[in-house]
Amino acid sequence: MTSRIDTSLTAEAKLTSSIVSERDRVHTGYSPLDEALHGGYPEGYAILLSSPSCDERDLLLRRFLEFEANSGLTIYLTRDFGRIADLAAAHSDSFYVVFCQDSKCALEMRNLIQTTGCDDLCSMNIAVSSILRRAEPKLLGMRPRKLVIDLISDVLLSRRVVITRNWLWDLVVRMKARGFTILGVFNPGMHPPEDIQAMLELFDGHISIEERESDGGPRRLAMVRKMYAYGYDSSEVELDRDVLMRPLSPHPPETYPRPPTTPPGRQQGIPHAHWTPEK
Repeated sequence: MTSRIDTSLTAEAKLTSSIVSERDRVHTGYSPLDEALHGGYPEGYAILLSSPSCDERDLLLRRFLEFEANSGLTIYLTRDFGRIADLAAAHSDSFYVVFCQDSKCALEMRNLIQTTGCDDLCSMNIAVSSILRRAEPKLLGMRPRKLVIDLISDVLLSRRVVITRNWLWDLVVRMKARGFTILGVFNPGMHPPEDIQAMLELFDGHISIEERESDGGPRRLAMVRKMYAYGYDSSEVELDRDVLMRPLSPHPPETYPRPPTTPPGRQQGIPHAHWTPEK
């Protein structure tokens, strides 16, 4: 009986490892972070980016939104339309914005849907569904598919943790089923520890940005803290503001470090039961 169970678990582990190793990557827009992730975010994953408000976070997010914006489908939920108005104008067929703010938007664009605010979750869901219906005829050939939720902290402050969790969980499940890679943006400094944990549990991956003091001034460092059943480097990635402000290259680097061929430790983020050596 024991050998049969062991054989079954081994077969399941090999299947899981095969699925994960063959998963396509969605580039972050920043090569050092792509390298730490062995090529980018795993396609179809939901990742939480936790960070205090800073230029590096906003620039990193913009580069992710901008990369391959003309070839895939991007849906961006935000309360600050001004930062990405140029991207929406340049990619009207593939870049959609749900602008969650009660103030009147000066621009009228067919790829812009405005709701009354971050507490109006029903209108946000309707807006996302409307975008998916509009894009449906072309959806099959559009990759990557990206959903960016840049208002989790705002929703959490207005609707509290239970309602926010239920809304996020429903949205994440629906969009992952359609092949979307999801990036949620969250400011942990605005919430108590139990609310932070309630948000983290909803996501497959977690990347944090922290500030460190140095002789040359404050430095912002990104670290991959979780990426379920997927290899990554646990070393800190410095976010160079000057590099992040440069024009984005249309082509990412061709090669990245391959996943290890020996059982990884916990710092690589792969449970041992899911690991099999590469052949």
